[in-house]
Amino acid sequence: MTDGGRVTARVAAPLLRDYLNRCAAEGIELQNVRAEDFFTCVFSLRPEDASRAEKLAYRCGGEWERLKESGLPRLRRRVRRRVVLCAGAALLFVALCAASLFVWDIRVTENDSTVPDAEILRVLAEQGVGVGSFAPAFRAERIRTAALCALPELSFLAVNVRNGRAEVTVRALREPPEIWDSERKANVVATASGLVDGVRTLAGNALVKRGETVTAGQTLIEGTAAEPHARGEVRAYTFRELTASAPLTAWEKTPSGAARRRFFLLLGQKQIKISLGSSIFPLTCDKITYVWELSVPGAFSLPVKLAEEVVQPFQLTAGEREAETVRLQLEEALQTRLAETLGENGQVLTEHFTVCSDGALLTVTLRA
Repeated sequence: MTDGGRVTARVAAPLLRDYLNRCAAEGIELQNVRAEDFFTCVFSLRPEDASRAEKLAYRCGGEWERLKESGLPRLRRRVRRRVVLCAGAALLFVALCAASLFVWDIRVTENDSTVPDAEILRVLAEQGVGVGSFAPAFRAERIRTAALCALPELSFLAVNVRNGRAEVTVRALREPPEIWDSERKANVVATASGLVDGVRTLAGNALVKRGETVTAGQTLIEGTAAEPHARGEVRAYTFRELTASAPLTAWEKTPSGAARRRFFLLLGQKQIKISLGSSIFPLTCDKITYVWELSVPGAFSLPVKLAEEVVQPFQLTAGEREAETVRLQLEEALQTRLAETLGENGQVLTEHFTVCSDGALLTVTLRA
């Protein structure tokens, strides 16, 4: 049985025809025979027949030259010459396959709730889902149930593990809509004090009319026995006063000295320092960390990461801020707060700003 390889050889013999006939008599199959001249030809044959074909060439008084070899036998010889390299490649492949069964990177990819990502990862770590955990041992239903019990603000949680990376998806808990009960007595109540400008009653009995002043919490439209659920619209002029303050002196950072760099490896949750120098830095410094992952996106992720930490010392210097710039920033902030307070149904008719300063602090008041 042949292994699919082929040997290409060149034979030069004084009686070339005699050589070819003897090959046929010996059962040596020659393919792609091509004559170069009257005494030389090139052909291919099976590797197991090459030794016999070479001996026949010498018996016929000719010369044998092996040109090339292709297929599995050639590959086997190349592998034998590089045993250490092939063994290392095999071990690396096995290590990658084994590493993909563990979680080396976990992050929250989708979160529409108010729960911080760090809190979600902490709860999952208590359930055994963290860096270095064995992914096939996860029990999705148990993890989801325990995490949702610990985080009542969430309605859904899923952990998807692929190639050493765990992606967490969470959804916020949505409050069920209020069920309309037409028989339950309900009144229309003022949320702020103001001067009534108009009343439109859809159901119930109006207790106020245009031109009257009302206070926050006062009942405006009351439900009756026939129509217990009061409905209507009351439009009124309200008055709002908002205040904001900001210092006129600001502290600014000024770099002092050259930046220092520190390199280290992250093996799972362990940190291994690979650079010289002290790891103790002054308190007045900025730190920026860059992390490079040894992974192929979508293929695999290794537990090894290279990190660089850049430390830049600085000094704090006091600087004066322009009063006009501070005033404009405070006015813009107050207008934003006012718009959030009024919502979609409110409209600002007039507004007025007053500014006062004691030299160190600027205060702006908005009356609308």
